[in-house]
Formats: sequence, C-alpha cells, structure tokens
Amino acid sequence: MGGLEALLIKAKGAARRGETEAARALYREALDRFPRNGRARAALQALDAAQADPAPGELAAMVSAYRSDRMDEAAREGPRLAGVFPQSFTVHNLQGAALLALGILPEAEAAFRRAIALDPDAAACRNNLAVTLRRQNRSAEAEEIYRTVIACHPDYADARFNLANLFDAQARWDEAEEELARTVALDPGYTEAHYNLGNLLAKRGAREEAIAAYRRAVALRPGHALAWNNMGGELLLLDRLDEALAAYDRALKAEPAGTQAMVNRGKALVLKGALPDAIAAFRKAWTLVPDDRSALLQALFEEAHICDWRRRAEFALTDSPSAAAVQPFAALPFVDDPGYQYRRSLACAAVKFTEGPQSFPDPPPSRDGRIRIGYFSADFHDHATMYLMSGLFREHDRSRFDIRLYSYGPRREGDAARAALRGQVDAFIEIGHLADAAVVDRARPDGLDIAVDLKGYTRGTRTALFGRRLAPVQVSYMGYPGTLGHPCMDYFTARAGGLVHREDRAAAA
Repeated sequence: MGGLEALLIKAKGAARRGETEAARALYREALDRFPRNGRARAALQALDAAQADPAPGELAAMVSAYRSDRMDEAAREGPRLAGVFPQSFTVHNLQGAALLALGILPEAEAAFRRAIALDPDAAACRNNLAVTLRRQNRSAEAEEIYRTVIACHPDYADARFNLANLFDAQARWDEAEEELARTVALDPGYTEAHYNLGNLLAKRGAREEAIAAYRRAVALRPGHALAWNNMGGELLLLDRLDEALAAYDRALKAEPAGTQAMVNRGKALVLKGALPDAIAAFRKAWTLVPDDRSALLQALFEEAHICDWRRRAEFALTDSPSAAAVQPFAALPFVDDPGYQYRRSLACAAVKFTEGPQSFPDPPPSRDGRIRIGYFSADFHDHATMYLMSGLFREHDRSRFDIRLYSYGPRREGDAARAALRGQVDAFIEIGHLADAAVVDRARPDGLDIAVDLKGYTRGTRTALFGRRLAPVQVSYMGYPGTLGHPCMDYFTARAGGLVHREDRAAAA
C-alpha cells in the first residue's frame, strides 16, 4: 500500500498548492493502479466538483472567439477544455452554442445534453437544445422542451418567442399570436417579437394591427429595414400611398442597397402615377442585383406604359426563373405568342399557388333551387373591370341564380358604382381583412356551385385563393386575358370573333 499512500500524499500536496491538473493526474494514476480505492475516487470527484469550470483565463480564448463570431475557433477549443473540465456546464454549453451557429447540429445537440445533465434547470441551454432539434426537423421534441422551459420559467421570453415561431411554421396561427403577445408583454423591448407579430398579423389579413406591431419594432430599432419595408407593404395594400413611400424611404435609409424596398417603392410610385420615378427605382434595383430579372421586367412594363421602347430588346433577359413571380401580364406587350405566354403563366403559378385540392364535392342543392355563383375581385368600385361588366350583375336571372360578390379591394363606400352593385346581387361580402385560409372558411359554408375569379394575374390579385378550392366549378373571367397555368381553373371564359368560348381544363390550363 506504500505506493498508493505515496500517490495520495503527492496528489493532496499538489491540490493544496493549486496545481490542479497535477493533482488530478496523480489521483487518476492511483485509480488506474487501485480501481476500487474509495479515497482516491472521492478525492478526484471532490477536485472535479471544486474545479468544474476553468479559470477565467483558461476559458478566455474560447469566449473571445465566440463573441467575435469566430465559431470555428470556439468549436475547436471546446473539446480540449471539455477533456480537462468534463464537469463544466459552461464549456459544454458554449461548445453547443458554437456548433449550433456552425450548423453542426448532432454534435451541438450532444453538447447541450451534456450541459443539461450538469444543470437541469438551465433555461437558456434547454431553449438552445430545442432550437437545435427544430433545425433537425424534430419539431415535436422541440415543442415539448419549449413547453417544459415555460412551465418552469414562465417569464423566460425567448422560449415563448421560439415556440411562437414553431407554431407559425405549422400554420397554428392562433397559438403563435398568443405566444408572441405574451412575449412582448413579458419583454416590451423585444424588437424581433414585435416584428414577427407584425408578420403574423399581416399574414392573417389584420393590416392595421400589423402596422401597429411594425411601428413598435421600428420605435425600438429605427434602423430595422425589414420592419419598415413590411410596414410599407401593408400601407400599400390599404392604399395609403404617401405613408407607404415614407416607410420605404426609411427602409432604404437603413439599408441603401435594399432591393426589395426599392422595388416596392417603385410599385407605390406606379400607383401614384409617377412612372419615370418608378422606372428609375426598378432599374436601380436591377443594377444592384443583375441576376434578379423581376425588377427589369417591371421597369420595361412601365416604360411600355409611357411608350418608351428604347430598351425593348432587354425583354429577352427576363425569361428567367427570377422573374417568374412577376405577373405574366407584364409580358403581354412584348410577345404575341400564346405558347410563350402560357409558359410564363406556368412559371408564375408554380410560385403563386400553394398545393390544394384539385376537386371539391358538390354542395347540397340550395333550398330555393337556385344555382349559387360567387364572384371574387378587388375591383368592385369605380374601376375598368366594372365598366366592362356594366349591367352584367343587373341582368342575371335572379330567379335562377343566387349571386354573391366577395370583395377584397378597398372599401370605397362613397363610390357610386359600388353602391349600385349592392342592389343588384344577393350578398356583398367583405373579405379584404381576411387571410386566404380564413376566406376559404368564410366562403365554403355559402355552398357555392360556381366560383368566378375576375382578377387573374393583375394588380391586387388574390387568385391563389382558387388553388384552395372555393367551389366544385371554378372559372377565370374578364380580368386577365389568358390562362393562369394552374389546374384549379376548370374553365376560362373569353370572347373571340363575337363568340364566347368555354375551354375545359385540358385545353386551357
């Protein structure tokens, strides 16, 4: 036993002098030679417990690398420190955070789990573990951890914020809104929570509330370019053009090369009738991001409006995926080829439409035996579409047809055309404040036999509603002179040579 006693005496002396690693090595040597010795094991455990975390100087390099966003350096330092300080919560947690930032997710998960084993009450570490799991598409596990954190720490705002984002991604919008509201109530200075709440409210069609949330975000961070840009978008939808332009200007002040705000500013200028300024905005956006041809297409389209054809040859550059989301209407002045226009519509539809049912069961017959027709548009006011359809609604045989108008355009109650329409139909329903899913929930109980889209790919459209199926028969009519390129439309009604043609899906879509 002399050898053991000598080792233990040396180890104790090294520990007393602060030579921690030397003491630890001696205790380990003792255990290697005498694995069942309780004194050596207890002494090593006590030493580890007393020295769980590195001294600040020993941790400095890792902390400095992490704070300077040199995550690869921090991640390389972590295993060395963890080997020396296996009981250090700080080392494992910091290692997990560095690996998470690098996107090395399984290893980050393992590091966070080691840290939690050392400190089960660490809310921030559990929150980061949930983030790691969600990024691995393990949302159910992440949700369970967020809920555990919130149950133990009801005032921990980050967990509520992240849980709200998880709900938002799953279209559980009521729950997402509730958690975001709780987040900002707990922490009124949580800028990103206000911003995300604005995005959620905008998605749900609650535009005024969304604008208010964005305003709270920019009040906290005046340089929040995305919040200014998205606020401008909601103002634009409400036809508050001067306010929208002011918001876009603030977004560009915060981020001068912000091409999305620049393009949106151009759209607002178009609505103001300031076409040269709008064209300049579109062209500047294209100059900044030459690979994004959508801004170029919008510039060319507005140049066509003022008969400026000098750069018409540039249209060939817009036949690219980056311009697919721009309404195909913008291509009509440049190519007189139905096949080409059809291909543009297909590309646009692939971006605009979400997956939805391709068929829909017939509703039960109406009690009065009438066929129920719903017309959907943003143009039920003093607008060109209404001039083209003048008298149409008045001339419907109301004994055979139940006519309903679903309006998602501006509420211009003093408009004479709008007032006249109300007296010519069975129902006039405002849906502009509703998100697409809510519109579907509102319209389907009306039991429509036929739903008619009067917009197509024109300004202010919500044609994507039809991808969700509003009625067993859906028809595209009047607003857009071409196919949508999507099978949700069963018929396209057009006029050629004085005759009305109704083409079925195989021919028209």
